[in-house]
Amino acid sequence: MKYEEAPLDEESVDSLYTRLHDLAGRGRVDSCRAVVQELVRERGQAPNIEMYNALIASNTNPDAGAAWRVHRLLKELQDEGLEPDQATCHNVLKVLAIHPDSLLSADIQRHMRDKWLPTTADGHCDITVGLLRQGCFEMALDNLDAMGREGTKPQPWLLDMFAYMLCEAGEMDMVYRMVRSRWENAEIGMSPILWSWILDHASTARHHPLTEFVWRTQVELGFLQASSGMCYGTLSTASRAGDPTLATDVLRYLAKRGEKNTPLHYQLLIDAYMNGETPDVEKALSVLGVMSMEKLQATVWHTRSLFVYLSKSPELVQEAFATLQQLHADGRAIPIAAINLILECYVQQRNLVEAEKVYKQMHTFNSNSAKTFANTETFNILLKACRDDESAGPQQAGFFISEMLALRVQPDALTYDRLILAFTYAASRRENAVAETDRQYALQCIDLACRYFNEIQSLDWRPRWQTLTALMLCLARNGDGRWMDLMQFADDNSVKGDDWDTTGPKAKQRVESAWVSFKQNFLMGDLKKHRQEQRQEIPVQGETQEGELQGMAEPTAAIASVQV
Repeated sequence: MKYEEAPLDEESVDSLYTRLHDLAGRGRVDSCRAVVQELVRERGQAPNIEMYNALIASNTNPDAGAAWRVHRLLKELQDEGLEPDQATCHNVLKVLAIHPDSLLSADIQRHMRDKWLPTTADGHCDITVGLLRQGCFEMALDNLDAMGREGTKPQPWLLDMFAYMLCEAGEMDMVYRMVRSRWENAEIGMSPILWSWILDHASTARHHPLTEFVWRTQVELGFLQASSGMCYGTLSTASRAGDPTLATDVLRYLAKRGEKNTPLHYQLLIDAYMNGETPDVEKALSVLGVMSMEKLQATVWHTRSLFVYLSKSPELVQEAFATLQQLHADGRAIPIAAINLILECYVQQRNLVEAEKVYKQMHTFNSNSAKTFANTETFNILLKACRDDESAGPQQAGFFISEMLALRVQPDALTYDRLILAFTYAASRRENAVAETDRQYALQCIDLACRYFNEIQSLDWRPRWQTLTALMLCLARNGDGRWMDLMQFADDNSVKGDDWDTTGPKAKQRVESAWVSFKQNFLMGDLKKHRQEQRQEIPVQGETQEGELQGMAEPTAAIASVQV
């Protein structure tokens, strides 16, 4: 028969004490109190240290126990003229390991030192667990070191708890030192679940030393089967740390179990080659070729780390292009994204001449019978260069548009956006010129920019708000009232929270201020007559101008109707 099932008044005193100890060990707070009341009130037993030890120990119950109750019991014990002994102190420490109370723990440890009461191995474990539960990780580690100095070997479950809680708290450096020490000391007993927990948290935190350690000692040796999420986290960690060896091993591991590599996997591998102390451009570019061999399309997003590195110096871009030529000569496939990368680097350096040279060599990298494998992204990059070219931007834009038409490359909204910017910037650079030919050139550029805006609008696209603002400012500074139509277009097509909704009010002020300044400059003259005379000087649409105006791109519906 279980103790709690037998009536208390039928038990002997010795049986009640035995029952009290059993209930205390099982954390039965209320039952222990009932037994003590029976002993004191009905059996005439004086309160003693054994009763209080049992009452304190019963508070190890995680639900019914409480540190405040231990406080009260210790006060009662002192009021009865009793003094906590070694068992009392260790019972308190055991309760505080479950219900932390730093002040009470400090008081008990001070009492034990004052009374020369030794701390057992279990007591040290309880103190350490209490510190862990309070988040005092440094103090817990110090206590763990003290156990080692005293010759007390920590229990494996305590070290496992350290690993779990430190991972949860993000203290990866501490976990790394502890786990590595346990491994080097040939300690066994760490379960695959714990290793998985550590790898998951280490890779999520992008902690390279710990992630690599677990991968090398557990996954590579076959002790742990890493999930796809862990593999991705490990690959991301290797990419950020510039560890292509680890990244390659992860991809090989995925391939062995039948998982196909995705474009994102290859992007992380490229970043791993480029984020090291010595970026390996050749290996990174070769990965783009591997993607082509596996029928995976490389995009601009796969070349960002390469772009950041190569755009620093023209010499680096030249070396990268030479590497692509050598890879192609070796029979490696070169994707269009790699060529676009070279173009983008030259454009970033405002070197349109070299960019055009690379463009004219693009066909040599094409393995099929097509004339070229240039795409929309290629021409968008080149048109960006036309915006910044002060000498021949509009003429170059006209050349690239004619190339798009000849190669039947489909334009997109960004194509029109950059055409608008190219002509807007060209007009802005000459709008204050004294020479009449320069003024005509500026007005012609403005007219072409507006016509490209009309085309993009007819295709249900729109330019970026910054582009639209630049065009409105240019129109207002030159006394062209079409900026009002563009302003209305912006207001009609804006939605709450977009760029125009936030920057529109300031942009309107700038445009209106430019318009007022223009009118003030012509306040003493006949503004209407001035504009009419100026319009008469503007060449009729479709006429070819001599000199600078020759070769400028004319908007045409044929651009929008190009089929790939």
